Amino acid sequence: MVNVISMFKEQNEFMTSLLVFWNKSLFKKTDLTSKWQNNIQEKMSDRMIDSLAQENLTSKLEILHNFSLLDLGTGETVEDLCHWVKNYSVSQLTPEVISFYGQKLPQDMDGVLPILETWNTIYFSKLDSTLLENLHSKQAEVAQLLTYHHPLEVVEEATNGLHLEGFGEDLTIYLVPQFHVRPIVLFHVSKTVHIYSYAADNISAEPGALPPEMLRTQQALSDENRLKMLQLIATGPKAFKTIHQYMGIAKSTVHHHLITLRAAGLVRIHVHPDKADRYSFRKEALRNLESKILSYVYSSEKR
Repeated sequence: MVNVISMFKEQNEFMTSLLVFWNKSLFKKTDLTSKWQNNIQEKMSDRMIDSLAQENLTSKLEILHNFSLLDLGTGETVEDLCHWVKNYSVSQLTPEVISFYGQKLPQDMDGVLPILETWNTIYFSKLDSTLLENLHSKQAEVAQLLTYHHPLEVVEEATNGLHLEGFGEDLTIYLVPQFHVRPIVLFHVSKTVHIYSYAADNISAEPGALPPEMLRTQQALSDENRLKMLQLIATGPKAFKTIHQYMGIAKSTVHHHLITLRAAGLVRIHVHPDKADRYSFRKEALRNLESKILSYVYSSEKR
């Protein structure tokens, strides 16, 4: 059976928050605002900003982000990660990890440590501790699901619709909750290891605020094209090409609508190692919507 591991460490969110800050194309797809980015940038030195623009350093940071999601002895905290980077050596990595990354594996981590320490000082260490506590709770919730549900069912539930088909039993999947890249699911895959950093949409950005999961479904259903798209894929899994031809609109617009529907959990993505992705209607999102709204509305009685 496929091995699914639910995990979360402080350094996971630390690296994810840094990733979305420097990766401009990724940032545009998230819930974060330009105000968030600008406020952080104002606290940065020109040297730090220049460092984040260097291709050799960003490639190391991308690899380090994945390292933080795996059990490689990097520890739990930001301080543990910094210590690991300071003493980094390819020789300390397992043959499986070296094979996993191949030519992309950095021979050193020169220049990375100052970036990590600065990011922790100006941003991450100032985060409300409740955020990390909530992410730990989400990890524990998913771990509990793994005790009495099929592992691949839990993967679909956590990722809001990622349906894996045709993968061998030697596959290990890491499920890691994240806040900063919502509603995107970050992934890194090989033949034997999949890493999915899924959006913890049940967590509020601020105390008392409405969780994003309460709004995404309604927003997704407010567009005629998206309803038409759901009508098509409700008849069975469809490839992107089929959806594009049926809709008769630009590919970029179809992508945008699919992302919106995916964020709301209304679309199931059928992922097969030897086939193109296909999309189908995930009606569970509608079934769960009423209970979530009622739970939120009546939660005010407990305050």
